[in-house]
Amino acid sequence: MGFKEGRAINDRSSYNIRIILSQVSLNGVELSPLTYEEEDQEKIMTIDNKKLAVIHIVKKELGLSDLEYRDQLEEVTGVRSAKLLDESGFRKLMNYFARSKHYRTNQNGITFRQKMFIKSLKEQLDWAEQHFVNFLKKYYQKSDVDALTKKEGIKFIESLKNVLEHEKEREKG
Repeated sequence: MGFKEGRAINDRSSYNIRIILSQVSLNGVELSPLTYEEEDQEKIMTIDNKKLAVIHIVKKELGLSDLEYRDQLEEVTGVRSAKLLDESGFRKLMNYFARSKHYRTNQNGITFRQKMFIKSLKEQLDWAEQHFVNFLKKYYQKSDVDALTKKEGIKFIESLKNVLEHEKEREKG
């Protein structure tokens, strides 16, 4: 018995694994292709919409093009669409983003999470960009949030939280 061709197809969307073998002949009799299908017993649980949103927010904040994003997604998790990620793939991708060169401006720099929190606090304070930059220069001698170290980022966040709390108290009284 000879085999002309063999290929395996992994169709994650329907969770089927199909193996197709084309046999050339058996004792001179031409045989039709043999197909073996096996339903995967353990269906992969995909991530929820909130986690999908987190992935796309991080993608946007990192400034990744769609092609770069999909290439990194495939390299790290083996899929080109976040909709196909399971919980393990989600964690792998987030860990990859957290350790990537995009995550910090330098080795000791502010983390992406800190940067997002600072952005949120800035929006809550409703400060003009120049007011925010002046505050940063006056108290931290930096002209940009990306220039902060991780420790300075922690202190800066606490400062902004205190200012926000003070402004809320002032509005009440």
